[in-house]
Amino acid sequence: MADPILTYRMPGPSVVQDEDVQRLHDELHALIDGHDQARVAVDCSETHYVSSRVLGLLVSFCTGVCDRGGQVVLYGVTPATERVLNVTRLSTLLTVVENESEARSRLGAS
Repeated sequence: MADPILTYRMPGPSVVQDEDVQRLHDELHALIDGHDQARVAVDCSETHYVSSRVLGLLVSFCTGVCDRGGQVVLYGVTPATERVLNVTRLSTLLTVVENESEARSRLGAS
C-alpha cells in the first residue's frame, strides 16, 4: 500500500532567518520520518519570500525524497517565488502546480 499524501504548510510570509530555515528543515524531515516512499504536498501559499537557503533546502529535500522512491509537489507558489524558480531554473528540478487539488492529483490521490 502506498504511503498517504502528507501535507506541509510553509510558514509565512517569509522564511529568511536562520531559526526559520532550521525549523523548516526539521519539520519537513519529521513529516517524512517513517515514510520510505513519501508523497508530500507543500503548500507555499502563505509564503511570499524565500531565501536562497530555503530554495537549496527544498531542492535537497525533494531530491532526498525522490531518491527514496517518493515524490514532492509544491503548490500555491506566489508569482514572485515562481519567477525566482524560473530564473534560477529550479523549476526544472521542482514540481510546481497551482493548487492543492492539482498537487494531490499529481501525487496519485484516488
